Amino acid sequence: MARQGTTPIETFDVPQNFDNCNVFVTIDQNGNQITKASRESADIEITKHYDEDGNFSYSSVAMYLTQAETLSLDVGKARAQIRWVDFIGDAYATDIGTITIEESLLQEVIEYGN
Repeated sequence: MARQGTTPIETFDVPQNFDNCNVFVTIDQNGNQITKASRESADIEITKHYDEDGNFSYSSVAMYLTQAETLSLDVGKARAQIRWVDFIGDAYATDIGTITIEESLLQEVIEYGN
């Protein structure tokens, strides 16, 4: 869940090891898209998870959103998808999921000094 005007971290668990990949996360709401890529943005963080035997289990892909980005989304459902391309150019995608955008009463970016 993301709330308008906040700086949430949306996290998606994917059964994929993203070694040597550029990972793209897109949130879409009626054509308004926010996309960030792991090789181009510090706003994407990938964490690998392993089972008790040390075998790869899944990756968590976290997307950090700004106040302005969440304010650009309407209250309600938004769609989310992860795509990635590996070093030889093969491209993949997850199924499309949904996230919920919650309302904030103050519809502007706020700052610490104000």
